[in-house]
Amino acid sequence: MPLYELLCLARPLLRKDELGRMIQKVGSMVHSKGGVITNVNSYGEQNLAYKIKGVQGKFDKAQIWQLNFAVSPEALQEINMAMRVDEDILRWVVVKRDLDKPPNPRKMFHQLSEHAEFLTPPTRQQGGSLGL
Repeated sequence: MPLYELLCLARPLLRKDELGRMIQKVGSMVHSKGGVITNVNSYGEQNLAYKIKGVQGKFDKAQIWQLNFAVSPEALQEINMAMRVDEDILRWVVVKRDLDKPPNPRKMFHQLSEHAEFLTPPTRQQGGSLGL
């Protein structure tokens, strides 16, 4: 089973118990399809970069939560349909994750000497200018 990451933006006016039921609903769908939940994160109410139109108006804040799970690709279609019909969900995205941990970019730059210059701050020349 592939590993997926779901990031969801929900209405900001949801109470904690409503948000919990929303997460539990998706989690129970994953379990009913033989999947496994690996991680759940709730980031609370966050300001958005721009207003998002929902069924109940435009929102400049959202309750943001993340769910990592492993499930068959066929079950993913049902999860997407459930997210689409829920009026409390403003936006969501499901990303397929690799099972291997992604490499640390800092270590990659150190290994490639041609990129090492980007990790050090620019040096000042005499007179205080950057020499541009």
